[in-house]
Amino acid sequence: EMMYASPLSRALDSAQILSGYVHAPVETHDDLREWNREGMLGGLSNDQVQHMYPQELQRLGYYRSHAPQGELYTDFVQRVLAAFEQILERPYKRLVVVTHPRVIGVWMREFHFLFHHPASIDHPDHIIELRLNKNFRIENMQARQFADWDA
Repeated sequence: EMMYASPLSRALDSAQILSGYVHAPVETHDDLREWNREGMLGGLSNDQVQHMYPQELQRLGYYRSHAPQGELYTDFVQRVLAAFEQILERPYKRLVVVTHPRVIGVWMREFHFLFHHPASIDHPDHIIELRLNKNFRIENMQARQFADWDA
């Protein structure tokens, strides 16, 4: 059994809580971090961005766009797919990956062709449980409330 988590605090904190239920060690994987599409706009309030960078804010309306100094969407996709390929190289009895909605959305869209928009899997209070077959194809997928998780 193994658990991988993004090093960002929201995912890592969740993984550490979940590890008490599934009794698996937590290992961070840098490439599971969320997409940094905000770049130089990160840390600014919405009001600041609207006032100082209105064109950039409008450009961010397209889900594959990024602000200056942000990560290119194609680089993000390559990073996520490489991370999952690396993680899935080893055999596991049970594997848990705790990361961010866009990361999971991209993996499911690019690898399993399930979602047209990577953010459409945004379930902040849910666990998305996937059961994969030997070829890493999805056999079963369901969203559960965290309180209903049965390790």
